[in-house]
This record gives sequence, structure tokens and C-alpha cells, in this order.
Amino acid sequence: MPIINYPDPRKFMGYLISDYFYIPKFIVEDSYFKNLSAEAKLLYSRFVQLALEAREKKQQDSSGRFYITITIKEIQEFLNCSCHKAQDVLKELDFRGGIGLIIKTGAGRGCKTIIYVNWYKKEE
Repeated sequence: MPIINYPDPRKFMGYLISDYFYIPKFIVEDSYFKNLSAEAKLLYSRFVQLALEAREKKQQDSSGRFYITITIKEIQEFLNCSCHKAQDVLKELDFRGGIGLIIKTGAGRGCKTIIYVNWYKKEE
């Protein structure tokens, strides 16, 4: 196997590191998340990326909490799925009836939904 030297540490296989999605290890390894679908895990990784961008843009509410905005249509395009499937995946992640990795507020019906991304911390 040839050894490949990457002169730019911000790149891997010709792509910028920022071009990748990162799925947190806890969401794959922790038994609490074992019943979460692969689509929900992928969507959560997208939400984490958007939350980091919101933090850079200082997109926060009056309480100082960072949030993201997204429509069901955008989720459909990201997951390449139907509206019903996008809503189901979003429900899997929500704290109301789901695993609690996000808090979804208001909107709907084609409008942008405000989402707060929760960070999971394993109890020791």
C-alpha cells in the first residue's frame, strides 16, 4: 500500500476537512442511542455542523442560546426522502417523543423551524 503525503493538513483526499460530516462517537457507541436510525444520526451530524456555523455567526436568541433554522424541504433534500420520512426522522431526534438530541420550536408548514441542538454528555 503506497503512503500518501498530504501537504495541507486541512485537506484529505483533495477535499477540505470542512467538507465532511462528523458523526459523534457517542451516537454510534452508546447503547442509549442504539435504536436511533442511521438517517437520524446523519441528520444530527448535519445539525451539529449547522450549530457550529450558527455559533460562528453569533446566531443566538435573547437567552444567548445558539440555534439553527431549517425547513422540512431542506431536510428532505439532505436525506433524499419524502416529507413524511423527514418529519419522522426529525421526531426521532426531538425531545418531545424522541431521543432528546434537539429541541424543535414552532414554525412548520413550509416555514423555517427553529432548532436548538443539544450536546450529549455521558454520566460517569
